[in-house]
Amino acid sequence: MNIPQHIVLVLDGNRRWAKSKGIHSFEGHKQGYKNIVNICQWGKDRGVKMLTAFGFSTENWNRSEDEVNYLMKLLENGLSESLETFMRDGVKVKIIGQKERLPQSLQEAIKKDWEEKKWARGGSTITQQVVKNVFLSRQKTLWRKLKEFFWAQKLETA
Repeated sequence: MNIPQHIVLVLDGNRRWAKSKGIHSFEGHKQGYKNIVNICQWGKDRGVKMLTAFGFSTENWNRSEDEVNYLMKLLENGLSESLETFMRDGVKVKIIGQKERLPQSLQEAIKKDWEEKKWARGGSTITQQVVKNVFLSRQKTLWRKLKEFFWAQKLETA
């Protein structure tokens, strides 16, 4: 079986999924996060070198304040809960994008838990890049205009 070296996830549809199940949209986001963790483990077990998750686009800031706050807290709690497991398993997490727009508590958690602790330990078996606030338009013409060198500058390659 051919295993891809890099898997990219565009997190979309959690609210629609929750609505189809008759549950609150926040539960859809929570399940989406669990799916990322499971996919990360699945990839690691099969030798995938990199997983990139586009987790929050600029358009997402237009959602309700409650939903944005929930998503930020979900990421903060998820990273905190996963820190020891990721470190033990050699998973490198890199948060990229406009971190300055994130809530102060999340910025501090990223700096303290990920940038200071994890990077000092070195190597990784899989890199999960959580892309925060990268402009992702649904317009196909914009996607065609994005050049590979732009992404190569922003993302690590396997």
